[in-house]
Amino acid sequence: MDSYRLYDPKHNGGLWVGRDYSGGPLWKGDPLNNISHGATAMQAARFYYMAETGRLVSKQYYADFSEILSNPGIQHKFVKGIQKSNPGAEIYRKSGTWKEFHADSGVISDKENGYKYIIVALVEHPEGNDGLARFAAVVDATMDRIHKAEK
Repeated sequence: MDSYRLYDPKHNGGLWVGRDYSGGPLWKGDPLNNISHGATAMQAARFYYMAETGRLVSKQYYADFSEILSNPGIQHKFVKGIQKSNPGAEIYRKSGTWKEFHADSGVISDKENGYKYIIVALVEHPEGNDGLARFAAVVDATMDRIHKAEK
């Protein structure tokens, strides 16, 4: 991730992976907070933008990446909100939860109406899952209105 500048301690950090997801030992805590995993909304959005525009990985890796993230196993957060507002939309995303911290990020594609957008949200709240679902539904409805107004 260093070569893509997705983490910058001078600008509030970014994407950080300091241990595996199986709960193994910390390899290296992030320089700002000594946490094992971290993200800022801006760097998560940059990650998706770079991937979408072919600046992150090869087309094959991007296809694999998209496929892996396109089948969410849990219908919560953004998935719940988008499915409510736009059941035909395609979504690939990555979410996470730790204590009362909730995160979701992804790319939403409405092929029927011909638009795509990146969405990222990080929140600290006991009802963060439901809040992120409501947020995603509002964002998706807004993107739909904007797209239709531009036609």
